Amino acid sequence: ASASNPGDGWSAIAAAANGSGYDLYWRNSNSSQFGRWTLNSSGALSGAGLISTQELLTAETALNYDINQDSITGFAYTPGSATINGLNLGNNETGYALRSGTAAPIQITFAGQFASASNPGDGWSAIAAAANGSGYDLYWRNSNSSQFGRWTLNSSGALSSAGLISTQELLTAETTLSFDLSGNGIGLL
Repeated sequence: ASASNPGDGWSAIAAAANGSGYDLYWRNSNSSQFGRWTLNSSGALSGAGLISTQELLTAETALNYDINQDSITGFAYTPGSATINGLNLGNNETGYALRSGTAAPIQITFAGQFASASNPGDGWSAIAAAANGSGYDLYWRNSNSSQFGRWTLNSSGALSSAGLISTQELLTAETTLSFDLSGNGIGLL
């Protein structure tokens, strides 16, 4: 491989050992895409492909290196306005995330997908999260139906169970958490 190979606009930008060989990261200055070559222990190409933003940022986090040279290593966490007992519900480039104090953010996922403002569905928005002992409770509001829901997440932020919650359950949660989940300024029992 050289600066003129593998093709127009591609430049090697970083390399890292991967256990059985190496990963070589590439950037295309024409298309702003990133790629990764997998090399064997002798440095010979054994696999290659484009990588998604998620894959790139995950690699940055694992390597503790700013591969895309945007001055941020890994996911850029943007805090949200809802913080309950030190746990903040915010977001990053791929969707909703949780952050406790200064710890690394935890991505919220379900069925292998990232939870975001457009996913899981029409009208649903995450409004707050709270630690529940073994993981987290994530509260949702549907702007179309005025319903509320709760996801139970494991300690890695992955969905374990979900369901709609009644008005009584919502009011009980507001009281337990000392937080106005409904955003109406009233309702704490």
